[in-house]
Amino acid sequence: MTAFAKAFGLSKASKANVGFGTWVAAGNVGRTPIEFLETYRDRIGSFHLKDRTTPEHCSLNLAWGTGETPIKEILQMVRKNKWDLPGSIEMEYNVPEGSDAVKEVKKCVDYCRAALTSRT
Repeated sequence: MTAFAKAFGLSKASKANVGFGTWVAAGNVGRTPIEFLETYRDRIGSFHLKDRTTPEHCSLNLAWGTGETPIKEILQMVRKNKWDLPGSIEMEYNVPEGSDAVKEVKKCVDYCRAALTSRT
């Protein structure tokens, strides 16, 4: 968060495209993607999501819903606050046998839809 604070301090026009999965995998100790959203919402131009684990769990890229990135919570926070904030899917986990990248991205989209229709 310190690096972002410094970058944002250079210009009021500075915005970030935040990779929340990368955030989790980098192990930003004591800071969560949710805290980042709460603190810097007005400085985020867009974000991208993938499900990752923390460094303690090898910073793996995993199928959505099986890692430690709070994807559902991020999407629900954006929805709840009615933020006009574009997000994109990063599908970087290994494609399971019998599937392909298009099918896996559809699963990610379905995960987003389910997260956005859920009230919990």
